[in-house]
Amino acid sequence: MLETSTATDDRRATDVRITEAGWRAPRAATPSHVALVKSGFLDALAPDDLEQLAGIMERIYDQLIDNGTLPRPVDHP
Repeated sequence: MLETSTATDDRRATDVRITEAGWRAPRAATPSHVALVKSGFLDALAPDDLEQLAGIMERIYDQLIDNGTLPRPVDHP
C-alpha cells in the first residue's frame, strides 16, 4: 500500500508514496462508508436541520482554518 525511499534532497529523510493498491483501498470503501453515514446520520435530519448543520460545520471549518496549524487551503483565502 505504501512505498518508501530515501529522500533525494536529504538522505536523512524518507519519502513515502501511496501505491496504486493503496489508493484502491479507500476508493473501494468510500461508497459503503458514505451510505452508512447518510443512513445513520443525515437521513434522520429534516431539510432545515441539514441547512443548520451545514452552517455550523462552516463555522467550525472557518475556526479551524483561522486557528489551526495546517497551511491555509487554496479554496479558503
